[in-house]
Amino acid sequence: MVRSMSSPSEKSAERRSMGARLAAQVSRNDEEVRDWMNGGGELWMAGLALAAIGWALWRVVTGG
Repeated sequence: MVRSMSSPSEKSAERRSMGARLAAQVSRNDEEVRDWMNGGGELWMAGLALAAIGWALWRVVTGG
């Protein structure tokens, strides 16, 4: 009779390493999302500043 290729302890070690790899991938993705959000926040603030400057210039030019 053929027994399974890996023992129960090998299977649990394999599961643990898969879990560790998955956790590392999730944390890496989380860092990327956080970096993207921070960059997006800076971009949003720059756009808001440009809009305010443009609005102020428009008021000066049109004398309004």
